[in-house]
Amino acid sequence: MNNRNYMLIGFCLTVLIQLIVPASMILSSEETLGDGTEYRFKTVPVDPTDPFRGKYVTLRFVESSFMVDSTATWEDGDDAYVLLGTDLEGFATMQAISRDPWQNQSFIKVRIKKRYRETIIIRYPFERYYMEESKAGPAERVYRDAMRDGHSMAYALVSVYEGNAVLKDVMIDDVPLTDLAETQIVKEKAKETDK
Repeated sequence: MNNRNYMLIGFCLTVLIQLIVPASMILSSEETLGDGTEYRFKTVPVDPTDPFRGKYVTLRFVESSFMVDSTATWEDGDDAYVLLGTDLEGFATMQAISRDPWQNQSFIKVRIKKRYRETIIIRYPFERYYMEESKAGPAERVYRDAMRDGHSMAYALVSVYEGNAVLKDVMIDDVPLTDLAETQIVKEKAKETDK
């Protein structure tokens, strides 16, 4: 075989790998969305001057830390698994944290963000909610106003399956943020027309 054939085989393998990797990621997300259990993760207000960076919403969650007997065996940046449950209002709660996944139970893979005394602070794999560019600005204003008023309930709707978690939507008072952003766009256009 000559060099040309090796180059052709190498090129074909490179193209094949570039197709397989994204396809497997998409299939994993689709499986999680299709077969997963939905959980509502209650969010907390973010800095109103910068809730967006680019075209996504930065989310922070009420359930983001877990008490343990000792943090000595954990390191910042470690992977961990959080066993999920729900509270009386139907929001997700952390029941336990482990280095190993559970069998036949709802859990998600997280990363240890920081340790403080007997507290482990985690980073969820769904802390960013990406949006269509045209809706990002109006959604930012709606989300910021809802968080300021103190009466609105905001949460992330997440599908969980075998340790994987996919953020389906961000909800404010049970209405999708994208729908609220569209309503905001209509209101802002009407104000411009009235001027």
